[in-house]
Amino acid sequence: MHLGAWLAGLSLMGTLLLHPRPGLAAALPLSVLREAGTVQIERAGRVLPVARGQTLAAGDVLATAAESRAGLSFATLSRLTLGDHSRLQIHSAEPPRGGRGALLRARLLAGAVLVDGRPRNELPVQDLRLNVGALRLRIYGAEVWAEQGERVATVCLISGAVEIQGPLGSQRLDLPEDCLVAGAEGAPFTVRADATLTRKRLRTAFAEEAAALAGPGWTLLAARTAEAGAAETLAARLRAEGLPAEAIADPQGGYRVGLGRYASAAAAEAYRRKLLQSRPQLALEVVAE
Repeated sequence: MHLGAWLAGLSLMGTLLLHPRPGLAAALPLSVLREAGTVQIERAGRVLPVARGQTLAAGDVLATAAESRAGLSFATLSRLTLGDHSRLQIHSAEPPRGGRGALLRARLLAGAVLVDGRPRNELPVQDLRLNVGALRLRIYGAEVWAEQGERVATVCLISGAVEIQGPLGSQRLDLPEDCLVAGAEGAPFTVRADATLTRKRLRTAFAEEAAALAGPGWTLLAARTAEAGAAETLAARLRAEGLPAEAIADPQGGYRVGLGRYASAAAAEAYRRKLLQSRPQLALEVVAE
């Protein structure tokens, strides 16, 4: 698909999500995989309880209460997990055709959602379109965490890459654990190697997933020093260069300067390789915190 046509489709999607076509109630290949706590479907002015295996329809709004979660399966491949105090509006879906995967359009009205569109079983990659505030996402073979707050929309990349259309035009996240933040005022800005992403992901994690996320994190070791002052001086210099550096106590003694915090060694390694492309002089090592 040409870029111009895709961007036009995204613009149209934004309009359609705000004004779903009346009478659309046909079941979509989107169903409730699991739920915890209080989860409901808002459909045509009615509020319905949710049961595992239940199919959603175009125009539905899936809503969760406090301490609740909802897991969705789209066309048996992609997974969406809605956190507590969240509302996800389903716009439409299209089946696979011509060797292309299924297409889903939705909008996050409030709260947080984890979208896992990573390819599986060598089947065609699915095309997931998600509106989050003023940001319009195309999630294609990627895993993304997003939140719609009262005044701020946040999109964080976990793996793959995500295309974003927003107030500044086309943007892209292609480095794991980078986030794009868009407020009601001012231009969107990128947070590199967001150290709070693990805590964010807990909002969309079921109990057993939360336990795994709470495990040891990873960082990029830039230097070890004997004195705290030397470590902080180096960290300050690296921060001035736009790197997420911090000086912390080293479990082996002394102090160390780390660049970011990561939920996995793979995410840390991806960031290390990215940095070395522009800063080959850096000696970086992936280490557990």
